[in-house]
Amino acid sequence: MKIKKVTLILILIIISSCQNNQKDKFDEGIYCLKSYLDKDNFENRYIDYFLVKVTKDKIISYGTVNTWGHISKRNFESEKKSKINDSIILRTTQIGFGPDSFTTQKFIKLKNCDKIVDENGINREEFVKYLNRSLITGNYKFGNRNIEFTEDGKIKNLDSLKTFSVNPRFGTCWWYDYRTIEINKEIWKFEFTKKNLILTKYLKRDEEELGKLSNIKIVLNR
Repeated sequence: MKIKKVTLILILIIISSCQNNQKDKFDEGIYCLKSYLDKDNFENRYIDYFLVKVTKDKIISYGTVNTWGHISKRNFESEKKSKINDSIILRTTQIGFGPDSFTTQKFIKLKNCDKIVDENGINREEFVKYLNRSLITGNYKFGNRNIEFTEDGKIKNLDSLKTFSVNPRFGTCWWYDYRTIEINKEIWKFEFTKKNLILTKYLKRDEEELGKLSNIKIVLNR
C-alpha cells in the first residue's frame, strides 16, 4: 500500500514538473512586434525583425530584409526569463539605426494567422490582410458622413477613394516611413491620434528621391 502511495506521489511530482516546465517555454505559434500593431504608438522607423515563428525546436525571425526567415535553435533556459505570459514574449530586434538600435521588445502572439508565414517566408498578401484588419478596418466620421474601411480592402462613402491596402516595408530601398498605405493604388501616409485617423498623400517622387508629403490631407474621426 505504501509503495502505491509513493508511486502516486512520484507520478504527481513528475506531472507537476512537466506542467511547470511547459509554462516556462514559449508557446508555439506566430508572434508580431507589439508596437507594429499599436495604433496609438505605431513604430515608424526601420525594423529588423517584426515577425517570429516558434516551432517545437526552432525560432524563426522574419523582417524587413530576412523575409524568408533567420533560424535559431530554441534556448529553453533563456525562454524562462523572456516569457511574459502565454501571449507575450520578449525578443531582441533592431529599431532605427545607431548604437542603441538593438533593443528588447514585446512580441504578441497572433490568433488564426498561420497563413502569414508559409514555406517561402512572409506571405505578403496574408500579412497585408492582417494589417488592414488590425490597423485600419473600421468605421469613421468625415463631417456628417459615415465612412467605412472594410475587411476586404474597400472604402465606402469617401468620394473617389475606393480601395486601401497597408503597405509594409520590405527590402532596404524604401523611400517612405513605415506608416504607408495604398489608397486607389497611390501611396499615402496614415497616422493615428487619440481622436483621428489622418491620411496624407505623398507626392510622386523622382528616382532615388525620398518621398515628400503633399498638402492633400484627410482627417477622419475615430
